[in-house]
Amino acid sequence: IQSYTFQFQFEETVVLQIACSFQVDYLTKEKVSESLFNTVAQVLLPIQTIPYAREFFQSTSVRMNIPPIVLPIYDPSSLVNAVISENAIH
Repeated sequence: IQSYTFQFQFEETVVLQIACSFQVDYLTKEKVSESLFNTVAQVLLPIQTIPYAREFFQSTSVRMNIPPIVLPIYDPSSLVNAVISENAIH
């Protein structure tokens, strides 16, 4: 499960909080190693769920009649490079 939370604070007070969670199920014909599963969770899960989170925050804020919350485009290259370096995958 991948969760995202958007908070807007005024001074020290949280005045708006929107949260969402996504469950992604992967099916494979063969059992995968824990290492591969962790890599998939770290890299693919955010890549596959962030677009849905962006749309959720934007549409929810519009339905609340507040200015749309538009999150920046997600660039997965830094995350992919960090995971490759961490796990020494070549």
